This record gives sequence, C-alpha cells and structure tokens, in this order.
Amino acid sequence: MKRLLAPVLCVLLELPSAAAVVVPRVQTGLTPALGPSLSAPALSAPSFQLSATASLTPSLSAAALLAAPAPVPVSAAPTAASPAPAAFAAHPLLAAPAAPGPVGAAATRAAEAARTALAAAGFAAPSASEKADDAVPARKASHDFAKMFALAREVMKRPEARRFLREVFKEELTLTEEQKKEFALEDGVKDMSESQFMLMLQHNPALWPEVEAFLKAAKKEDKADPDAADTEFEIAMRAKFRELLADQRVADVFRKFNDPLTPMTLELPGGKPGYRNAEVFANHQRVVDGKTVPAGDLKKVLLDFIAGAETEIMFNVFDFDLMDVADALIARAKDGVVVTGGIDKNVIAERPDVKAVFDKLNKTKGITIRAVDSVGLNHQKVMVRDFNDEKKAKALFSSGNFTQSCIGPEGDLKDLPEGKRPKDSVPNANHMLVLDSFLLAQVAANSLTKTLVYGLRGSEYPLDGAYKVLGDDGQWIVISFSPRGGMGDINRDMTRRLITSTKGPLRLLQFAFSSEAVRDAIIERAKIEGKDFDLKTVGDTPFAVRPWSVFLELAGYALDETEGKAKEYVEAAANALREVLGAERYEAIRKNLRVGPRAYKNHVYKPEEGAAIQYNAKIHHKVVISGDYAVLGTSFNFSEVANSNQEQFLLTSDKALVAAMTEVFDGLFALATTSIVEEIVRRNELFKKNEAEDEGGDEQYDHVDQEARRSRKKA
Repeated sequence: MKRLLAPVLCVLLELPSAAAVVVPRVQTGLTPALGPSLSAPALSAPSFQLSATASLTPSLSAAALLAAPAPVPVSAAPTAASPAPAAFAAHPLLAAPAAPGPVGAAATRAAEAARTALAAAGFAAPSASEKADDAVPARKASHDFAKMFALAREVMKRPEARRFLREVFKEELTLTEEQKKEFALEDGVKDMSESQFMLMLQHNPALWPEVEAFLKAAKKEDKADPDAADTEFEIAMRAKFRELLADQRVADVFRKFNDPLTPMTLELPGGKPGYRNAEVFANHQRVVDGKTVPAGDLKKVLLDFIAGAETEIMFNVFDFDLMDVADALIARAKDGVVVTGGIDKNVIAERPDVKAVFDKLNKTKGITIRAVDSVGLNHQKVMVRDFNDEKKAKALFSSGNFTQSCIGPEGDLKDLPEGKRPKDSVPNANHMLVLDSFLLAQVAANSLTKTLVYGLRGSEYPLDGAYKVLGDDGQWIVISFSPRGGMGDINRDMTRRLITSTKGPLRLLQFAFSSEAVRDAIIERAKIEGKDFDLKTVGDTPFAVRPWSVFLELAGYALDETEGKAKEYVEAAANALREVLGAERYEAIRKNLRVGPRAYKNHVYKPEEGAAIQYNAKIHHKVVISGDYAVLGTSFNFSEVANSNQEQFLLTSDKALVAAMTEVFDGLFALATTSIVEEIVRRNELFKKNEAEDEGGDEQYDHVDQEARRSRKKA
C-alpha cells in the first residue's frame, strides 16, 4: 500500500498551474458519482466573512432563499439584519484556528526552493493585503465534487491508506497544545479528515487519474510487507512535498483544515447560492408575530418530496413503519427512479410493522434497501433526491423517523374514528428542513453511500470534518455526519463550542439530554453572560426527569432510588448553575426549564369495550437556538453515546431559518406551562401514593433511555 500510495498522495498539496485542466465528470465504476460540483474552499476569516481572495470567493447572486410555502410550512420571512455580536467573531466553526507552530528545521534551507516551486505552480506573489496570517494563494480549483467525493471515499475507506496519510502528513496533522488538550489526543497527531483530503483533490485535478490508477492497483496489492522501506522515488516525492510546504502560506492552506470544525466551504461556479427555497415544517403549533399558526402535516411533506423525484432517491432512517410512504417509493421505482435506502437492522428485527415495510421495499425492482448494522444506532433521518442534477437536487433533513408516531398527523391512535380519537393523540413534536441544494444533497449522498453502499461501521468511517454551504448574502449551513463527525464527538466539538462561543437567548428543544459536555457548556455560558444569561428549554416530559437527565440536574434535583425505600426526587447536593447565577437569577431561569405540553406524555385510552390502549407523544426535536444561530434538521440527541451512531448535524446562520426555528420553539413553549420543578412535585406525590409516575406506552423508546444512561458516568 505504501509503495502505491506515496507517489500519488505525497504531492497532493502541490497546487496546479493556472492552466491546469479540470477533469470532466465521469462515472468511475466504483459507485454512482455522488458529490456536488463545488468551488475552492474559502477559508473563513475571524469576522466570519469569506476570504478576500477573489478567485476563491466570488460574490453571491441575489437568488431568493425562500419560496412560497408548501403544506403549512413554518414562516421563514427574512428578518432585519442586525450587527453580529462580538462572540460571533470567535465562533470556532468559522474562525481561523490558532496559528500553527513552526514548519520545522527544513524550513529555512528549503524556503527559496519552495518559492521557486510555488511560482512554477502558478502562485502569484502576495500583495500587501494578502500577507495576513489567513491569506490563501490564488489558484485554480476543480468544481467536480461528484468525482472528488467518489475518489475520497475509495481512498479513505481503507484503514491502511488512512494510516499512511497520517504518517506522511504527521507534521501538518499535529495539533496545537490547546487542541491536544481539547480533543484529548495523547500524541497530538490527528487523522486526516475527509475534508482535508477533499482540499488536496480540489487543487490537484491533474493528479486524479493517478489516484484512480492507485485505486485499481490497490485491489491487487500484496499487503504482506506494509512496512517495507520507501523506494528512492518515494523519498524524492516526500522531499518535494516538504519543500512545497516550506512556505508557511501554503502550509496554512492545509493546517486551517486541521481542526475539522473549520468547515470546507462548498460553492457553485459563478457565485450562485448553494441552497435556495429553504423551508422549515413543524407538526405542532407555532407562534408567528404573536399569532398562533396550526400544525403542519410532516407525512405529506415527505410524500410530496418523494413524488417530485425524477432520477434517484437515497434515504437512511432509524425507524420506518409508514406503508403509504413505502408505496410512494415503490411507485417512483416503477417509473424508473433508482431508490437506495437503509433502516436500522435491530428495529427491523424487533418491530413487525417495520419488517413488513422493509420486506416490501426489498422485493421491488429498482429499490436497494439495507438493514443497517450500526455499532450504535442507525439514527439518521435523511432523504435526498436527484442529487446529481444541479438544477433539480433537493434535500430533506428530519428530526423524526418515517413512522406514524413521529410524523403521522393522527398520532398513535390513527385507527380510531376521528370522532372517538382523543385530542391528545398527536404525533411526536418534530420538524423537517427541506431545501433546493445540489451541494447539501451531494454531501448527504456521500455520507449515505458510505453506509448504504460500502456498509461501513463505527471506526471504519474516516474522520468527517465539516462542510459549509453558502446561501444568499453570506448566510450559511454547516453540515457534518457521525460516526466520527467533527473530531469524533459532535456534542463536544460542535454543540458545546457553539454554546460557549455565542451570545444572546439560548433555547433548547430536546428529546433526550444526557451530555455532560453540553451541560458544562451551558454553565460556562452562564459564567460569561452573568445577569444577561437567558435560558429557556422544553424537554420531553418523561425523559426530562429521568435520573440521567441534564434538564433534571439544571433544575437542581436528583432522583433518589435507594433500595428499600420509595423513590423520591430530592434537592441535588451540588448545583453549578445556581452557584454561577446566584439564587435570585437562578430561580427566574429555573421557572423556564419546562416539560412538554400536556399532550406530550404517556396516556391510556379506555374504550367502551375491549382492552385499554397505551399511546404517547414525545418532544422529539433536537434543536438549539443560540443567539443568531440554530441547530436544526438534526438527528443528534445530546448524548455522548450517540457519537457511534449514524447521525446528521446541521448548524445555520441563516436569519430566516433561525427565525423559523424560534417560531417552532415559541409554539411549544407557549403550551408548556409546567416547569420541571412542578413536575417533580407532582411525581413525588405519586410516589407517596405508590403510584407509577408514567402510565406506559414508552417501550418504543427504550433505546433512548439505555443510550442516555450509558452516557452518564454516574448512572
């Protein structure tokens, strides 16, 4: 492997001349070409504006972000622009990372040779304005990201290739002291992320045929002696690479992506917006301009999305029992649409309704369906369509599964006549983000291919890094996938850093919250903001008061389950949030830590005849609104164990989308009149009467309870 890989990959950072030819898009035969046509990654400046290098960051057109709403979408009218808060400039997902250390002893003697080589490679001498630490040399780059994603997947799915890359680029992959501590890497050398490899491919399209040749030869390579000494040619190529990186400016191009939280910016040619017509849909009431807007129908949104597909559909979902959705996919397949999908293997085995859907899809010509065998949970809720067509590609990201309980408008008691169905038979509180985006559809299809086509599991995935897609006026969406998203821990690497690096109202809608990293971030945010700290939350009613719940901890309580005595919620011995805020401010905050509205709990329906029926509804969102930013369309619960799951994570600065998610939050918060403390008092009274605190119907979500318990060290 080393003998094959070194001649090709040791020179991937040698940027091509201005005359470099962009390789045309082809089908490689490895997998269908999955991946957007993108422009060069703009390295973010501390102000979160793109690099000023003109060839990398053309101005965006004024195409509208939002289209006329489909079935009861969340209003997403643009809000008035406001100055970015000071913390915005420190946001780690966009800000330049800490300055790298010295290149090494070879830097001085190789600098002149490097400058000569750079000139030959088409780099212009830097102007005065380009001599800043984050200046990037002007260079040609490919927009054929379909091909790049295919090549990157084929190389980086190979453990031996990833080990070799880590060895060759060890100096560039060495973290700063601060990063070593933050990411807990003892030797301080990280794996190369997929986004870093994509960077090298993007700037070296002339080398793609050599990479393809390597991939063909690698299938026949004898791996009996992987540690064989380098050949003279390999040594020479390494030396050439070192000389090219002797110039600190070029080394920085790679090093800025050393922190996978510095996203690779994906742009369409000509500065066209990377996403349009973005809409948020919710299946419960929202509050828009002080007025209540009724619930939307998420199942209809999904069916409409499927009906619009013309060439291909890819999806991956944890749970799927909606047969009419399966029938819609089958109908598209019969019309020639290629459908590829996945459902969690264990859910198929445990739920007969899901197995029926899986079996029906599996028997249909034109549909490839995988029972995904995840190390954790196959927990994504993603669908993309026509993702190889720049004009027609569309993406759907959901907080809810394709199930009756998650998105069916009738809730669990669908089979009851409408006149007899209780009003609290509602679906789990969820939302969907739907948008026209060739780039986001390609990034998602790239991740789905690793799972559905390659069948990767756990550590077999390469380090993902993150990608940023631009909308109008510099607004953006950052996207990452787990397993191995960010630096391997989405909550630690992304959610925590979002919370600690921004200011303003902090709003959480969370199904299950057990992450200590996110808890610590909230405490840190309270320290930073002091009396200005503004936190409101709505958690799922049963899960918000579980012994592992961070919501319970923030409310200052713990569940005493001492054997031999009745359970009881008691004041926690330590209360970090109270200590930070002081008693008066803490009490004001604690009143705004709420459990779900009355409908979102466990229920029992007692018909006039026959057995009682258990049913429930959950607060199933995974939403963070932090100042001018929002996490949305995300499957990731606040749980460390979720890092081994297949998950999607999206963060946006888009003012219209942040406003839409605020409307979603406000709609539930207006109904959620019971604080966690009040719910605890109610449950303690039930304990005294030896009555159960829940009436059943929660078994479908046992996996969440188990996952959250594993996440807490003390649980």
